[in-house]
Amino acid sequence: MPCCGRKRQALTSSRSSNQAAIDEQAAASGYSRPNIVFRYEGQMAAIFIGAVTGKKYRFRFRGDTQMIDSRDASAMSGEPLLRVIFS
Repeated sequence: MPCCGRKRQALTSSRSSNQAAIDEQAAASGYSRPNIVFRYEGQMAAIFIGAVTGKKYRFRFRGDTQMIDSRDASAMSGEPLLRVIFS
C-alpha cells in the first residue's frame, strides 16, 4: 500500500526533525543528557544498535560495560542481556 509507506516516512522524518530541534535547544541552553552505563550479561560478543541514534554499541565479553546515549537507553533497557549499572 503506497499510502502507508508515505505516512510512515512522514512520521519518521517528523520524529527526526523534532528530536533534532530538542537536541538543538538543549545544546543552546547548555543542558546535556547524561549517558547511562550498561553491563553485558551474554556469553558471546554482541552488537546492539541504538533505536534513536542508530549508534552501534559493541560488547566484547560478559561483564563488558558501555556508556549508552540516554536517548537509546530506554530501548536498551528492554534487552534481556543488558543491565543498567549506573545512570
